[in-house]
Amino acid sequence: MSYILTGMADTFFLGQMGVTELAIGTLGVQYHVIMLVVTMGISYALTPLISPLTGNPEERKNISLAFWNTLKVSVLFSILMIPISIILFPLFCELFQVKKEIAQPSELFVLLISLSLIPLSVFTTLRMFFESFNNSFTGMWVSIRGNVLNILLNVYFIYYLRPNFLEPYNYPALATLIARVFMCVDLYFCLLKKNNLNFVLNSFTLRWDYALVKKVIKIGVPISIQFFSEVAAFTCAGFFAASFGKIQLDAHGIALQWASFTYMFGSGISNAACVLSGKYYNHSGLKYASFIVPLKLIFYITMFFSVMFFILRNYLPVIFTDDAEVIRFASNLFLFVALFQLADGIQVVCSGILRGIQEVRFPTVVIITTYSFLGIAGSYYAGIMMKKEIYGVWASLSLSLIIVAILLFWKCKMIYKKV
Repeated sequence: MSYILTGMADTFFLGQMGVTELAIGTLGVQYHVIMLVVTMGISYALTPLISPLTGNPEERKNISLAFWNTLKVSVLFSILMIPISIILFPLFCELFQVKKEIAQPSELFVLLISLSLIPLSVFTTLRMFFESFNNSFTGMWVSIRGNVLNILLNVYFIYYLRPNFLEPYNYPALATLIARVFMCVDLYFCLLKKNNLNFVLNSFTLRWDYALVKKVIKIGVPISIQFFSEVAAFTCAGFFAASFGKIQLDAHGIALQWASFTYMFGSGISNAACVLSGKYYNHSGLKYASFIVPLKLIFYITMFFSVMFFILRNYLPVIFTDDAEVIRFASNLFLFVALFQLADGIQVVCSGILRGIQEVRFPTVVIITTYSFLGIAGSYYAGIMMKKEIYGVWASLSLSLIIVAILLFWKCKMIYKKV
């Protein structure tokens, strides 16, 4: 997913500036992801709404209505998230007792990157539309172009332009904002050029279809809650890490960026599984295949990454920093990353399968419960109460992922019994 690669690029450039700058950016990026996934969850409602209709040309009107109403709800959510994000950030820092040398400089970073929620919501809805028609390559290439632009802007701002109105650690946030606006516009023009898909642009209306809006919210809000619960656990872990000091926060950020990188592969397969399950759930010949094939694929991918993280755990942190203490902590955290790779892949793919058949209640309950009690409360207990610090936090997060994966796989297995 584009935001993961953007986060990795930002982390890299922040790491080149120094330990303090990396800590400031890590805190801002971790916090921003909470607001980002709430907005994205609404856009993800589009796929289960239209994927069963895409094979029938007579359903174009209904597809267009679903698209525009999803887009409007998503944009509205993103607008609401901006002031909420800005207001809540200082409160989070105070709650988790983040040191002022990290918290205060992060506020402008959060403001700049929060503004990118609006173009990102448009981009995500457009991407979901493309993927519902089995076209994932267009969104992928736009994401690649956007991330290349983000890297070039970082290089330009940091090494050449150096805008005086911003501190250097805010340059990556400004680059992200510009890149996401570009991605939104780029994907829109791609849609204009697709003669088999641009029919959706001809039916724009400001009128709300409240029945469809209700469906979008009914599907999208639980998806947002699922994303929010998982991300909130990792974001709280970031705030816990900040309370342990900038060294552990930097190590946490580096390990999490690599874990997010592999999650990107699972998320892509999850989106494909969502489309497949939506299309073939009522097809007796392909129903079971739409369940088992994505899971087999994610099994091989995550096992490969698990081995790679274990072998390269002492070398991967060096890409982001040359600080010996940060590298030592990050190398140890990669053992946890290697441990939960399979569970992370299974839980995200099973979520996509269930989302495709509009089964969002069970995974929402499982994810909220597990990440609240084990992810957040467990991290607090293990990291702070037991004084295991960042290692206790990551042990709790790993256990959370494993339990969620087991429960979601069990639910899918009950639904997709082989006949």
